[in-house]
Amino acid sequence: MKKKGFTLIEMIGVVLIMGLLTLLVLPPIVNQLSAKKEEISQASLKLIYDATDLYVKERESTYTMTTGSTYCITLETLVNDGKLKNTIKDFTTEKEVPLNKVVKVTVNEYEEGEYVLVNSGECESTIMMEKQCEYEINHTWDFAYKGSPEEFTVPCSGTYKLEVWGAQGGSYGGYTGGAGGYSSGNKTIIAGDILYIVVGGQGSYISNGTVQGGYNGGGSASSRTGGHGYYSGSGGGATHIAITNLGVLSAYKDHQDEVLIVAGGGGGVSYEGNGSSYKFNGGTGGGTTGQTVSGQGSAIGGTQSAAGKGGGFGYGGSASSGIYSGGGGGWYGGGTNSHDLSPAAGGSGYIGGVDDGKTENGKQTGNGQAKITLISLNSK
Repeated sequence: MKKKGFTLIEMIGVVLIMGLLTLLVLPPIVNQLSAKKEEISQASLKLIYDATDLYVKERESTYTMTTGSTYCITLETLVNDGKLKNTIKDFTTEKEVPLNKVVKVTVNEYEEGEYVLVNSGECESTIMMEKQCEYEINHTWDFAYKGSPEEFTVPCSGTYKLEVWGAQGGSYGGYTGGAGGYSSGNKTIIAGDILYIVVGGQGSYISNGTVQGGYNGGGSASSRTGGHGYYSGSGGGATHIAITNLGVLSAYKDHQDEVLIVAGGGGGVSYEGNGSSYKFNGGTGGGTTGQTVSGQGSAIGGTQSAAGKGGGFGYGGSASSGIYSGGGGGWYGGGTNSHDLSPAAGGSGYIGGVDDGKTENGKQTGNGQAKITLISLNSK
């Protein structure tokens, strides 16, 4: 018996069935492959958008995001800033995304950025944001000793860290005048306001006659000639920042609420030569109470409400005759000694006009100094 082959009709039927099966099976496979590629591409976009989000958040205090505004950031900017380590490969096209591509950021009603990756020509400018301040966060302004008040016009509304260091008392013969104090604190200030900075001057010494204390409240010292050689140090001046310009700190006696911060100055040294044991370092300034010191007698440090012997608000105790050292300037000044051939005390610091303040004793040698640092900007 002969074997029968497929008839033409049977073969056509098989082809039709296979065609139908292809139509049913192939599209899901293709769709799955496309979906896989799309998923990877979305992951790449997420990486870019996350980098953009970090870039923007680091600049929130410098740039204001206003609802409805639009600005653009190139991928090259993100790479240069270290937010993207290298170029991104688009898995849909299997090509690298050009660095001139731009993330278009639209600020929504919640003041949050919505991100879309577009071509460079689809953004009108590189960045369309309102800049609050020409200075970056942590920008600092330094003030050295000049012997007169300095003005600082606040450039941007925000919070600033104020730091002041008082001056050292007069030294001699390897014995040191007391180191000046340190005070710091934060203050929120409006752009255009003016602060007045007065930096204290270092004390000196004298072997015969009198010598003035350091600028801004250091007490004067006196000495006289003698067989052993007598030397007395004058007090170091305080450093302060105020919101008005009355000059030295003592001028604010009736305007204490206009002073923001003070660092006390150190007291002067006492020294007798030719093998004498009467050699004493001066008392350190700063802190809530300046250092009290002893020699043949005691010298009392300034406090938050009282000065030592001969001192007062803003100035240390002074001597006009005998062998006496000068007290350090401060919120209240350090006293001169109750006995000759003895050192003088340090003046106190003050932080009542700032937030998060601290005041420390004995941190500065030489002249005083001051520093102002922008730490945050006010939100508009």
